[in-house]
Amino acid sequence: DAVMRPGLAMGGDPTRGHELIHMKATDNQSFQAILHHHQHRGASWVPPHPATWVRAAHWGVGALLTLITLAALVRVPENATSIMLSIGCLCLVMLHISPSSHMHWYCLGLISVSGLWLRSIDRHGTLFPSGRTLLGLGSFGLIVGLPNLPGWEPLRDGGTAMLGSLGLWAAGIGQLGQLRRDTTAESPRHSSTPSYAQAA
Repeated sequence: DAVMRPGLAMGGDPTRGHELIHMKATDNQSFQAILHHHQHRGASWVPPHPATWVRAAHWGVGALLTLITLAALVRVPENATSIMLSIGCLCLVMLHISPSSHMHWYCLGLISVSGLWLRSIDRHGTLFPSGRTLLGLGSFGLIVGLPNLPGWEPLRDGGTAMLGSLGLWAAGIGQLGQLRRDTTAESPRHSSTPSYAQAA
């Protein structure tokens, strides 16, 4: 009643709003918080609660990304790489769906980082991932890390870190699709019994 209902705009006890729920109470990284900050960029006073259309966009985007992620899991082979990529993508979506998200939640991206790292070394048969993978993972770390540095705090409200996590999510979804295609290509093209065997 003190956290869940206020966070979902369903009433409840508002006493913890200044600490947890209000848009400027924390370094909120939810979809609705980023949209809210862009809507009121440069304003001398920012409302503590997002507009109705912002909430609708928040849940709409969250639902769309969740459906895309679940669709990407269809017919994916079950192994360590696919499990890490699947859980990592779901965690990244959850990070921004939560109405009260925080900067330290980006540590959940390490699951996707591990999955992409393992996927790269599996594909190339090397101890370390490819240069392209290292560049992508390094970019994610830089984009998410910059808003935490002194003087770079405005990047938090601007959604810079969110762009980094969505890029990591997209990379994970792409690799899940590639895993599915690789499995399909490796499976026998003709599973039916040859005609000469049937005749015998």
